[in-house]
Amino acid sequence: MERARTINNVEILLLDIVKNNFLAKPLYLLLGFQIYATEKMAYKDNNKYFHLELMCLQIK
Repeated sequence: MERARTINNVEILLLDIVKNNFLAKPLYLLLGFQIYATEKMAYKDNNKYFHLELMCLQIK
């Protein structure tokens, strides 16, 4: 995040996490990321679907 802030043209950081990633989500929210969308059924593993939460952080 600090490195991205030093790059002139970078204004927003984007990431996605599996919705039920209960360890990562609070960390990203604590860092200031916000959820802006959910991509349903983004991944499938062993006949189970996983939703993604798309997150962003405005750095400039």
